[in-house]
Amino acid sequence: MIKVKIIENADKELVKEIRAKIKENSGHCCCAVQFNDDNICMCKDFRQMVKEKKLGSCECGLYEIIKKEAHV
Repeated sequence: MIKVKIIENADKELVKEIRAKIKENSGHCCCAVQFNDDNICMCKDFRQMVKEKKLGSCECGLYEIIKKEAHV
């Protein structure tokens, strides 16, 4: 079974800008067209990706799902 972990984007300036926009949007994703519970960061789509263990980034690029390395 694949194990995954969530990491933050390595671009600290981008992360700062995204977090500022999320704060302006009362916790909603900076990409959100509608403000509802599904778009509160971490958004529903990204949470579903985590649940399904799909590798990739959230829509705004703040978070990424990567394979968790096995420790021997």
